Amino acid sequence: LPCTPAGRLYTMRKGSFDDGQHLLHSEAGAKVLSCNDAVENVGCGPFQYTLALASVFAWMNDGIQPLLLSFLMDELEDEFNVSGVMSSLIGSALFLGMLIGSFFWGYLSDTRGRRMVFFSTVGCAAIGSLGVALAPNFPLLLIFEVVVGFGVGGNLPVVYALCSEFLPTKGRGAALAVLASAWSIGELIAAGLAWILLPRVGWRALVGATIVPTLFVFVLVKQVPESPRFLLLQGKKDQALRVMRYVAKRNRSSALAHTQQLMQVGSEDRSTLLCWAVSPPTHILN
Repeated sequence: LPCTPAGRLYTMRKGSFDDGQHLLHSEAGAKVLSCNDAVENVGCGPFQYTLALASVFAWMNDGIQPLLLSFLMDELEDEFNVSGVMSSLIGSALFLGMLIGSFFWGYLSDTRGRRMVFFSTVGCAAIGSLGVALAPNFPLLLIFEVVVGFGVGGNLPVVYALCSEFLPTKGRGAALAVLASAWSIGELIAAGLAWILLPRVGWRALVGATIVPTLFVFVLVKQVPESPRFLLLQGKKDQALRVMRYVAKRNRSSALAHTQQLMQVGSEDRSTLLCWAVSPPTHILN
């Protein structure tokens, strides 16, 4: 099987290729490219910028939620007439939701898809924030804080995994480092919003304002398809190839013009277990 310098581009003249996990049957002359090499050959362009922008807005919203509570505690104690000890349960509720969400959504992203989980976690956090803003009593406030954490805890590892699977090796580390900094940007936004809105419109409007970044996420994620790596692991090779051709078209690349099939090679079939299993202990430490 000849290999080109641009990547492992194989020409199968007859028979089949067995990589140990996926047995690929091919017609004469069909060209097969590994998923990783397809991402490398297509390169980075407008598609990745759209995905990165959606991910940054999502992580900014995630970073807003924990810090926002520190500005709301006095207001919440007065609003619901609870002691400082009872109000500390609000933060505990948020991190409990993050702990549960990390495991639940991480598992679901490996079985149902990254894109669906991206949408669902952002929507869950937005619904929870709206519930907090409208909560008529303290028990409901705690429940909605768990919902917020449930969405935030799942969003963090899933977004990280989705970005990793669409980014070429060159610049991937730097791009993910920038993504991680979005959490800190969210904290700065939380402080700025609290300084401007809290004394003027109150804590409920302040919490409601934190939903705004999720609106941008919904608009941008509509342009992001399912991860081709996930599709290959589900045996959906044709869909995976269509996704990568869409990415190539967005990036104005002709790298996949002659590719007829994608495949997984070697250890590429690893799940996102590490991404979402490492996340819960960080919530416990917080």
